[in-house]
Amino acid sequence: MPSKTNEPFFHELKSPVEREICTLINTVEPLDVINKCSSYTRMIRIVAWCKRILHYSRHPLHPCNVDKQEPFHALLCIVKNVERTSFMIEIKCLEKCVPTSISNKLLTLSPFVDQEGILSVWREETKKL
Repeated sequence: MPSKTNEPFFHELKSPVEREICTLINTVEPLDVINKCSSYTRMIRIVAWCKRILHYSRHPLHPCNVDKQEPFHALLCIVKNVERTSFMIEIKCLEKCVPTSISNKLLTLSPFVDQEGILSVWREETKKL
């Protein structure tokens, strides 16, 4: 029988705890439909149809009505996607009211993000008013 002074040495050593680490990378990739469609109207119809299916899957008890605004909302979706893939850093800076790099070519256009989330620029006539 071990003595009380040596007792800690006889305890079972525990293996190190393994932890899984999960990271979420927020990236925006261009919609495949942009490069695979043969025409503008077909692309708009496909995106509008996908948005309708997405709405039905999220809200099965509240069907959305097909309306005249559906192509417009599909176009907004496409424009946002293209802008976010091309100007992700600039859009994030504008949304957080943080200045972008002084060498950024967009600065000369006075960019802003409008209420729809679209990257926009001021026209020269608007600046003068």
